[in-house]
Amino acid sequence: MVLVMPRFLLKNLPFQTTKEAYTSYVEWGKYMNEMFQIKKAKVMAGEEGDDQDVMIALVKGAGISAQPSDETGKEAPQQSLTDDEIIGNTFVILLAGHETTANSIHFSLVYLALNIASQRHLQSDLDEIFQGRPASQWDYDQDIPKLFGSMAGAVLNEELRLIAPVVGIPKSTAKNSPQPLNVGGKKCTVPGGIYIAFITPAVHRNPNQWPAGPPADPNKPAHPLSNLDNDLEEFKPERWLLDTDAKKTASMPVQDADTEASQLGVNTAADTSAALYRPPKGAYIPFSEGYRSCLGRRFAQVEILAFLALVFSQYSVELAVDEYATDEEVEAMDEKGRRRVWGMAKEKVERQMRNDMASVITLQLRKGSIGLRFVRRGRERFNWN
Repeated sequence: MVLVMPRFLLKNLPFQTTKEAYTSYVEWGKYMNEMFQIKKAKVMAGEEGDDQDVMIALVKGAGISAQPSDETGKEAPQQSLTDDEIIGNTFVILLAGHETTANSIHFSLVYLALNIASQRHLQSDLDEIFQGRPASQWDYDQDIPKLFGSMAGAVLNEELRLIAPVVGIPKSTAKNSPQPLNVGGKKCTVPGGIYIAFITPAVHRNPNQWPAGPPADPNKPAHPLSNLDNDLEEFKPERWLLDTDAKKTASMPVQDADTEASQLGVNTAADTSAALYRPPKGAYIPFSEGYRSCLGRRFAQVEILAFLALVFSQYSVELAVDEYATDEEVEAMDEKGRRRVWGMAKEKVERQMRNDMASVITLQLRKGSIGLRFVRRGRERFNWN
């Protein structure tokens, strides 16, 4: 709302939602400006600050530095970004780096609660990788490549295939600079100054580019219209697994031999581990594609992998069935009764995932909520393959 509506309308329209949006916008602006002034003052006072602080990095990168002494007489370097641009960039980085990752973690939990066999496979791989070591003894260089090439990486990749953060990725050709394009083996030319949107849900569900099997239940397709004869609408991380032992020697993707990209500081390494299925170029674009792909993709991947490893090495996640039975009633049920209430919860969640999703900057659940429960491993109430 704040992005598309003029500020004077937000302020003066007689609706509660617009008034709340305007108040949030004003309060956020005051908070960000106050934080910026504190960071700027520290830099101008000659304090180094935290190298991991995004706003400190932007302040320094904009040319703001300690005031020159009167003795040297040197002029302060010209500020390359305005104060508003620094604040705006900080907001975009925080939004892109946190909301997208949070959404991916949320939907990974939901999919794993819906697919118990895949969750157990994930936990088995985690047990094999960590061998009972506590999190304090985990090592980035030793463990992250194995996670990336295991069921944890497959879960991450499959969730991003089904629910990429951005539905339409904007691209454009430079003015007076037409670009060649290969479509289905046919060479085309895109004129200069043209905007194109990559529609990620369609790209990620193209049966010509993805390994697919028959649907789990032809009578109850995951989508009423799309891919009725295959399982590409379904969460199936196993489609990424090629060799169950490959994770033991897996390594992180390396930079492609692209001299121009290296000179520009662009990371052209693959989005997926070599131990897993590698989609054809352009078929998997959750982080976009090319020189303007997501700068923080590897950070996001490591963050999500670490979360999955930390949680599922100790816990299981289950669908909440409170709407259909109390805890005491579930405890008293046999497996048939538990399958019945779990099935009702499953149908509701699948309906929400199908009908209540919308994109507001990022793709997310826009209506209602999905109930989940974390339980210690070994205490699961719904445990079947």
